Amino acid sequence: MSFLRIHCHNCGEYWDVYGEDDYRHRKYKVCPYCKQEIDGQDWENQIVPAFGAMLDANRELVKTHIGYKAPLFSVDYIDNHYSQNMSEKMESAMTELQSTMEDLRFAVSCLADAIRRS
Repeated sequence: MSFLRIHCHNCGEYWDVYGEDDYRHRKYKVCPYCKQEIDGQDWENQIVPAFGAMLDANRELVKTHIGYKAPLFSVDYIDNHYSQNMSEKMESAMTELQSTMEDLRFAVSCLADAIRRS
């Protein structure tokens, strides 16, 4: 079953449009959570043809597999969520963690000194 997953960066939610649905229908371009709407021209000229092309490509791969006994393949488009921005966030979190660990080591050292003195 193929589907198109749309991510609304306004509210952060996702919704899916399935190939069996009439994905060309304009109601799917509206976020069901916050009601923001994808530009009509972008929907009609970019998203609908791209989704249709992916559906067609996968149908043709299946036909070639069945008709010519070729190996079966399928294609998906997956956005790269591990962007540089994500790397920067991870780097920042690691730096913060290292700082916290140094603070903990210092606190343990102070406690150990206090125990030895008493």
